[in-house]
Amino acid sequence: HFDHHLCIDEQSQSEEKNFSVKNLEILTGKGGRLDQEIVIVDTQMVSFTNRLTNGIFMETFNLHEDERDANLMLLLKYLGQFVFDLEGFKGDIRNKIKEEFHLIDKFNGFKQNQAFLKIKRTLEEVMNT
Repeated sequence: HFDHHLCIDEQSQSEEKNFSVKNLEILTGKGGRLDQEIVIVDTQMVSFTNRLTNGIFMETFNLHEDERDANLMLLLKYLGQFVFDLEGFKGDIRNKIKEEFHLIDKFNGFKQNQAFLKIKRTLEEVMNT
């Protein structure tokens, strides 16, 4: 069951100080939970880049304004399957998320692409001076 959510006050600044990330120590320290039991659901992937295997990225939903918005309903159905599926993943939520969402691979690809673009811009600046 789900009994806690992390609000903006419970987030930490990234090393670059340009975005906030979920501070799971609130749940693992004071809350006594294990990392393998925690699921982060957020519409901003940067909020859980420090715990990609705990995170589920989803598009913004607005059920109050658009009753046909199915994102939240799909998420609820998916989360409902966790109890049944975790036996195959040795009871560790992170294994299930890692296998099904591949966020680490996507994030690393993004970082490599960003580094390449930065190098390319620098080279273009050098060539143009």
